[in-house]
Amino acid sequence: MVQAKLSVRGLSKTYRDFWGRRRVEALREVSFDVEPGEIFALLGPNGSGKTTLLKALLGLVRPTGGTATIGGETAGSIAARRLCGYLPEESTFPMTLRAREAIRLFGEVIGLDRSASNASADRLIDALGLGEFAERRLRQLSRGTLRRVGFALALLGDPPVLLLDEPTSGMDPLAAGTVRDELRKRATAGATIVLSTHLASDVEGVAHRVLILAHGRVLASDSVDRLLRRDGVTQLLVEGLDATGMASVASTVTSAGGRVIEGAPARESLDRVFAAHLRRETTRDAARS
Repeated sequence: MVQAKLSVRGLSKTYRDFWGRRRVEALREVSFDVEPGEIFALLGPNGSGKTTLLKALLGLVRPTGGTATIGGETAGSIAARRLCGYLPEESTFPMTLRAREAIRLFGEVIGLDRSASNASADRLIDALGLGEFAERRLRQLSRGTLRRVGFALALLGDPPVLLLDEPTSGMDPLAAGTVRDELRKRATAGATIVLSTHLASDVEGVAHRVLILAHGRVLASDSVDRLLRRDGVTQLLVEGLDATGMASVASTVTSAGGRVIEGAPARESLDRVFAAHLRRETTRDAARS
């Protein structure tokens, strides 16, 4: 895979009204770099500027200040766009097509010959768990399944840069996990990945670094580990102790100069529990058929 670094310097975007008066500062001097093999998350509430930023990188929105390059090419240029796979926040499809037909058609649109387009469609359908939906018309699919079809389109041609706007929106935890697994594989192969989301749960476990946006401003930018770390606090995971044993541990901590802040039974994330149940049900369905 060709590798391409993404670099953003002081990117700004101001929307103005009919008379040229400043209305909304969607981006305010945003800067960051994303290296090949890295998954970089833009995390922020709706209206924070995430979509505007991705569109500026593709040339769909013209910045009012700053610069950006993709693989050394000016962001928005034809050369830069050829390096990118893009999943917009809302995808528009010819809804009468079947899922497999749509992926094959878009493969040919980006320049793959028919044989390569067919092979890519088959591979992506398998990788993203779309097999049972492949011959259904797009108008018959749920929003989450349509997002997976849109994600497949972004992956066509194995682009070195992926720009993904809310990639798991509308998906159940099992489908979202499939998408995250594919992102990890692409990053391991050297892809440069930028994804936007308003859900922190979409970031943990998949992104290497996070940039937090609000009102177009960068609030923080660091690795996930450093952002989540609580300095001076160490977490112990203990099992097999009754109340007396826990009291003894707490006493030891106190005598060593520490303080027990919280003690509670270990909990799994709801996303993982839900996904585990779905996997078990899928396995049972496969065994019955």
